[in-house]
Amino acid sequence: MYKFLFFCGMLFFANNIFAQDYTTQKIQEIGLIADRFVGEDKFENLFYINKNTLFRKSQDRIVEYKALQLGDISSVDLLNPLRISVFYKDANTVVILDNRLNELKRIAFDRIANFKMVDFCTTANDKSLWIFNADTQELEIFNYNQEKSALQTLPISENIINQKSNFNFCWLQTENGYKQFNVYGSLIKEVAVKFDALELYKNYILLLNKKGDSYYFNYKSEELSNIEMPKIDYKQALLNNEKLYLYDGKKINIYKITPNN
Repeated sequence: MYKFLFFCGMLFFANNIFAQDYTTQKIQEIGLIADRFVGEDKFENLFYINKNTLFRKSQDRIVEYKALQLGDISSVDLLNPLRISVFYKDANTVVILDNRLNELKRIAFDRIANFKMVDFCTTANDKSLWIFNADTQELEIFNYNQEKSALQTLPISENIINQKSNFNFCWLQTENGYKQFNVYGSLIKEVAVKFDALELYKNYILLLNKKGDSYYFNYKSEELSNIEMPKIDYKQALLNNEKLYLYDGKKINIYKITPNN
């Protein structure tokens, strides 16, 4: 199965089966001085990190969350804006926050019954998380109310660079491409194409390259498109609601993604 999926991924990109190309049109610019821009939720709240504190900025107020004793914030997942997951890799801990950044639950993976050393942690469904277990090299779906894993994949031999997920799937970025898993722990796609970063929204994956082509991929219809990226220097790129957010350290540049006619 692994070899078959890998071959399909290679064939898919090698044959250049491209759909309509996409372009970007700037629609907004928001000033922001921060260490990291996290994203915008569906309620149009902006989230960012400054001095290891997570901020949520709405139209009328700014709220913050900090747990400095846990060390640096490794990642923040806004997939479920009512249950935001904040992962602290050095502390091997994830904190679940509500939409006002009040702490709902804290899970220290080295203090649960089955010790886990976690490299990546993102949101899944049903009060669960996708976690990558560094000891077993397995991707797991972890129920944080029960504090146990519902399932895990087979061990993964490749080095994992990053992890992205939605409620139904998880993508692991490797040095050679990415692997896509479903909620049953099955590897359903393996694509071999090198890229710098992966961003996703609903059915779309944005494969970003700062040097070279970037791709916009509908993983349900399996349509691959080139996307013309803005020619600006940026620190971070995020995808949400069919909009591209490029943060340059001083402002958020927001672009609408549209197909070329």
